[in-house]
Amino acid sequence: MITLCVLVLGPTDTAHRVFPSYAMAQRISIGNFIQRIEITMALLWIITLYVRIYFYFHVTVVGTAQLLKLKNYRSLILPLGLSMVALSQTIHTDVVHQLKFNKEIWIPYSATFALLLPLVLLIVAKIRKIKSE
Repeated sequence: MITLCVLVLGPTDTAHRVFPSYAMAQRISIGNFIQRIEITMALLWIITLYVRIYFYFHVTVVGTAQLLKLKNYRSLILPLGLSMVALSQTIHTDVVHQLKFNKEIWIPYSATFALLLPLVLLIVAKIRKIKSE
């Protein structure tokens, strides 16, 4: 998708747009017959966003139920769903805040879970292996 956006919009226009694939879909016109493809793009976005949120929410609910050693995870659906809606309204108030968060905070935050936590787990596993021998 990035390659298509760069080929259709150019590198500068692609870099400056928040949603370059939507802008690309607006420009597509095949023989004055197939136009307005951005509606299809928006529908695909909505469907993929729904599926992705569903999977993340399901994993969160089932994982939390397993951590709390609950027999049935269904009792967590409503409280976690309401907290998800509340957090979605408060974490990123607008697109500007989201972009600032992604530039300044996301890299150290994700590095903690992608680099630091696995490294600590590896060290702990090595220490346990040494003690068991």
